[in-house]
Amino acid sequence: MINVIPKPRVVKEKEGTYALPESVIGIKYADSSINFRQCVACALAKMSIVMDEPDITFWVAPKLVEEQYVLKVTEGGIKVYAADYSGFFYALVTLRQLADKSGKVPCCEIYDKPEYSWRGVQLDESRHFFGADTVRKLLDFMAQHKLNRFHWHLTDDQGWRIEIKKYPLLTEIGSKRSGTQLHNWN
Repeated sequence: MINVIPKPRVVKEKEGTYALPESVIGIKYADSSINFRQCVACALAKMSIVMDEPDITFWVAPKLVEEQYVLKVTEGGIKVYAADYSGFFYALVTLRQLADKSGKVPCCEIYDKPEYSWRGVQLDESRHFFGADTVRKLLDFMAQHKLNRFHWHLTDDQGWRIEIKKYPLLTEIGSKRSGTQLHNWN
């Protein structure tokens, strides 16, 4: 059974597996009109995949909508179809979820696109800043689950709390106020 989060729209399971080689994965660029070389290479680098052999091919499919992708895994390789960087990135996230610890990927066809254009997380740090590491971990978590909007709640009624050296007046002036609107709802 194929287990991917979030659940893709269509999954067709096939017999067999594709074994990712240790020296893993090359890219064949089917369309040079858009420079996906840097985009896809960046996505691959974030996922610790080294480019070497032409086992994975990326195809620009202009008829697909934004963030949509098609992932076809056979025993001979993997084909990824998308119209934009996000589609390619989400296909690679799905591929990473499919691979087991030994690098085997079940043969399948996955057709997926987001149900909603806005899939996000809010981090409320208006009263307590958790730190840069927490923010980075949250952003990584979002990428692993194909979430595309980060809402960072930084200030409330009481004023600005985070020091930004480029904008010192935010904390010098913006963190203080003569009154409050707390308990003013009656």
